[in-house]
Amino acid sequence: MIDVFDAATNLWTTIALPHLRDNATPVAVGDQVVFAGGFVRSGGQLATSNQVDIYHTATGQWTSAILSQATASVYSAVVGTTAFFLDDFKGDIDLYDAATGAWSRATLPATGPGALVAVAGKLAVFTSTAVNVFDPSIGRW
Repeated sequence: MIDVFDAATNLWTTIALPHLRDNATPVAVGDQVVFAGGFVRSGGQLATSNQVDIYHTATGQWTSAILSQATASVYSAVVGTTAFFLDDFKGDIDLYDAATGAWSRATLPATGPGALVAVAGKLAVFTSTAVNVFDPSIGRW
C-alpha cells in the first residue's frame, strides 16, 4: 500500500500498487510518481522484478512499463523531466522521460556499485572506480 498526501485538501489516502512487490524504488518526476524494480514473492521465494508502475497524480490513473532488467537494488534521481534508474550491480541505467513517456537505456562508462545524484542539471554517478557525469541536454557522458 502507498500513502498519498493531497496538499490541496490536507488529507491522506491509501492506494495499492497495480503490481504487488517489496522494495520498489520510488521517484517523483513532473506530475508522476514512478515505482521501479523490487522483489516479488513466488512460491515462497523472493525474485527480483523489472516491473515499473507509474502513478499519474493529475488523473489518479496508473500505467506500467518494464525496466531493461530485473533488479531490486535501484538508485534513482531526476534531472528536468527525466528519471534515471541505476541498477547498482550491473551499471545499467534506465531513463524515463515523463514529458513524452519514452524509455531509453544507458551504460556507465566505468562501472561498479554506485549511487546517483542530480547536480546543476546533470546526473553524477559515483561508483567504486569513477565519477561519471551525464548531460541529458546532449545525451552524453
